[in-house]
Amino acid sequence: VILIGQTEFVVATGAEEGLVALSNDSGLLVSEYIEGGVAVLSLYGMDMVPGTFDLVITSFNTFVYETEINVILPDGPYLITTGYELVSESGFDDMISYGDDVEINILAENVGSFNASEILVEVISADEYITITEGSSMIAYAIMNEPAQTETPISFSVAGNVPDNHIVHFDVSYMSE
Repeated sequence: VILIGQTEFVVATGAEEGLVALSNDSGLLVSEYIEGGVAVLSLYGMDMVPGTFDLVITSFNTFVYETEINVILPDGPYLITTGYELVSESGFDDMISYGDDVEINILAENVGSFNASEILVEVISADEYITITEGSSMIAYAIMNEPAQTETPISFSVAGNVPDNHIVHFDVSYMSE
């Protein structure tokens, strides 16, 4: 799903190389090469209306993957993760690297149609080189179309045997009543 107002669309492919493209009836909208199993498609400034986009993923010695992605206008508050802020890491070099104990704040934006408050933020990772030590935090207020961040840091440890340039995927969920 792509939400109107979203500035990027991240596609985890599992392939190390290849190409990911979004198109509609008017033609190609955006494409990016896959790096480390991920392609980040920029949607910034794109005119979007509710409907569907065509997603095509191609890679060497694989079948072409094609599907439709729904483009929707969220009803109510809807938070998307926009990044993270490095609070601290045990190497004191402002880089996340092997053996580090890390604290980050999750950065989000409310792209929905209402404000939200008292939002529980949960972060998990299935990555074998990451151990989440504190995966829960809160966002006090998420005002429409404004940035927000977690009140307390999310903490994790990076294994000492993590390969160089390893990309870690985190799943972030937001819950509010």
